[in-house]
Amino acid sequence: MARSSFSELLQKKKESYDAEATKNKEIIDEWVQAVGKLFTQFRSWLAVSDPTQILRVEEAKTDVNEPNVGRYQAPRLDIRAFGKWVGIIPKARKTVGTARPPQSGAPAQATGRVDITDEVRRYVLYRFGLNDEDSWFIEGPSSDSPQKLTEELFEEALMSYFQ
Repeated sequence: MARSSFSELLQKKKESYDAEATKNKEIIDEWVQAVGKLFTQFRSWLAVSDPTQILRVEEAKTDVNEPNVGRYQAPRLDIRAFGKWVGIIPKARKTVGTARPPQSGAPAQATGRVDITDEVRRYVLYRFGLNDEDSWFIEGPSSDSPQKLTEELFEEALMSYFQ
């Protein structure tokens, strides 16, 4: 009897998540494109700072199971060197918290979050805006507020893992 109830619960939850992902397909597609565009920028920056390709950069897919959005796959970057690993992993299109971008005095709801992490500590990238109006900000493990993402800040984040 209990097995049947559990089985029914699982099936209902799966149907609910699948319906959510279908309903939010446009939002998910736009988010996945924004992450891809961010990763293209990272690869461009790394091509300049690491021309001999000491870093091994691999793109893979990660499964995201996001409440109120659904289940979907998004790109991720895995960076390896010197026996260390750093992942750049999309966490959410609809973020729970707010951040205070420097150009604005008031907190704003971010339109996405990507973590740079080694699973011990993390830098959080917040996206503000949509489509071609994207602005990315980075917040480090010990910073109080996000700063506009630049090549220098990206490299500083990576250096903190690989030094």
